[in-house]
Amino acid sequence: MFGIEDREYYGKRIPERYSGIADGCSKGRNELKKIDILLRNVAMIGNECFSECLLESLESIILPTTITKIGNGCFDKCTILTTVNIPTNVSKIGDLCFNKCTRLRTINIPTSVSKIGDGCFKECYSLKSINIPTRVRRIGYYCFFQCTSLTTINIPTSVTYIGNWCFAYCESLKSINIPTSVIEIGEYCFIGCSSLQSINIPTNVIEIGNNCFFGCSSLERIDIPTSVRRIREGCFYDCTSLTTINIPTSVIEIGDECFYGCSSLTSLTIPTSVIEIGDECFLGCSSLTTISIPSRVSLIGDSYFNGCLEELKEKEVLRKKYNNDCVIV
Repeated sequence: MFGIEDREYYGKRIPERYSGIADGCSKGRNELKKIDILLRNVAMIGNECFSECLLESLESIILPTTITKIGNGCFDKCTILTTVNIPTNVSKIGDLCFNKCTRLRTINIPTSVSKIGDGCFKECYSLKSINIPTRVRRIGYYCFFQCTSLTTINIPTSVTYIGNWCFAYCESLKSINIPTSVIEIGEYCFIGCSSLQSINIPTNVIEIGNNCFFGCSSLERIDIPTSVRRIREGCFYDCTSLTTINIPTSVIEIGDECFYGCSSLTSLTIPTSVIEIGDECFLGCSSLTTISIPSRVSLIGDSYFNGCLEELKEKEVLRKKYNNDCVIV
């Protein structure tokens, strides 16, 4: 295993006779600009191996084809890194592997990869596009968090889970196609995706996490599939361009602040299956003029029409007094 002591002797050229690179081997080496690993038998690059190679630092790296695993935080905070090849035998890319590689523009992930770790490309501000290999089943927490230049991503049909905060604050992402294989979308998954105009939620999704589309200010329409039973709290908070949302009869609960600040929403039909509407659910829906609330609703939270038109609030008072199952128009 090539370690820190060997690094001091051999410098940036790693001899063939070593079978691996130890954890933290070249961490913080600010003189590195290019690394050529000559190992023929190496299978793994250790955790934080090239982490924090800053300043006049690591710009590119050539990895041997024998590598099968890249460790956690391997290139963490390599802020000058623009180019890296991932060999075709790699099966796992560790957590935070390219975290804060702020100049990394493109990366090709080979089809051999089956696991991409949590926070793998977190805060890669220059990354514009990426393809997820067909063996990957889970896209982890914070995987593309604040990739502010990301415009295109292809998610294969092998993926079943998209983790919490996965695409949070991807401000340039305009659309995304989620395959039918996905059954769960995590909390805050698309929060702050201010350019996101359209997204499909596939028919197999059973869980959409809290605040999932919080602040998606360009999102105009969304259809919720019949597999979903609960729309979680803050799900569409501050989706200021949202004009159309279709809620299926499978939904039984609408969470707190769900449509808070949806100032372009003019009408909404709540299906008869719904029995609970959370606090401040429609607060700040200043354009809402028509809404239907079914008689099965047994609990409506506080301040749910605050910030709405006075006319709408007056009609809601009459609805509750004279006819609990009607449409407010």
